[in-house]
Amino acid sequence: MSVPRVLILGAGLSAVMALAGMTAAQTPAPRGPSAQAFASEAAALRRQSEALDSETRAMGSAVTALARAQVLRQEAMAWAQAELEQAEAKAQAAQAAADAEKARLESLVMAAWFARRAGATGQVRAGLRFAAGEAAEAAVPATLARDLEAQRLAHLRQAQTRLAAEAARGELRLADLSSRLAARSADHGVVLERIELAEARARTLRRDPAQAGAPAPRLAAALFGSGGARTVLGAARGRPGVTYAGAPGQLVVSPGRGRVRFSGPFHTFESVLILELDSGYAIVFSGLDGATAAVGTQVRAGEVIGRFSSDAAVAPELYVEVRQSTRPVDPERAARMWTVASVGVAGR
Repeated sequence: MSVPRVLILGAGLSAVMALAGMTAAQTPAPRGPSAQAFASEAAALRRQSEALDSETRAMGSAVTALARAQVLRQEAMAWAQAELEQAEAKAQAAQAAADAEKARLESLVMAAWFARRAGATGQVRAGLRFAAGEAAEAAVPATLARDLEAQRLAHLRQAQTRLAAEAARGELRLADLSSRLAARSADHGVVLERIELAEARARTLRRDPAQAGAPAPRLAAALFGSGGARTVLGAARGRPGVTYAGAPGQLVVSPGRGRVRFSGPFHTFESVLILELDSGYAIVFSGLDGATAAVGTQVRAGEVIGRFSSDAAVAPELYVEVRQSTRPVDPERAARMWTVASVGVAGR
């Protein structure tokens, strides 16, 4: 099975985050989580959800305001560009008019000089001087108009430069806030998922308190050892895998011979390990703390591949999926051919 194909195996898994604060248990049969503990966890998560909801609403409003401001900046830039084009045309026309008046004045001055050298009459020279004076007077407003249009054009260019810089800064602010909003929304989705899971477990334990210490099925025994197997919390709605509650630091082993195909963060999950067994099954783990098997490592049945977290407020948890040819299968059916390893509970 190729690595990209194996990565597909984990696309449907939902990671259960480890909670904080519990010291390592040293007894082979620690007490399981209670319905009250999961209800308290759900209440705390609901408060966190409310805070995240308020934050995302505020960030959403800010993103909307920034987007509107950015639209206004774009409209202002379009208006400034149109004004700039008109000002450039007027400045070019004023420059052409000033150049024409200057050329006319220079032509008359040269004509007067040639007339004097050619011995023209005083009347002719006087006429040329008069025409040159009129041309000089006409050149003054043309020059002033040219200078005014040039100043207006320079001001418009400065305004357009400022608008472009502000639009670029606004684009960066909008992109940054949009990214933060997406991250907060993803965090909120994870919290809502954890609330649903905690409430479901609380209901399950209220209906059947014995589940908190029930013996684990064969899959748990194959993964955690017959002496260290723990309560199966069951599959969440819409998920093909099973979530286990374990003792802090409890070892997790490979149920058969295989190879590690992936280890590390995957999408929004902090810790994912995909183990491909020689039997054709692939096991996806989410929530291992301190995975000891690197990608490409060949593992034997019973070899330790990681452990439960040693830092948890209720009980560390591990989500497990079993797949065959990219399809999820019944974990207990697959576990019939796997070895039950003899490993201890916490750190052994």
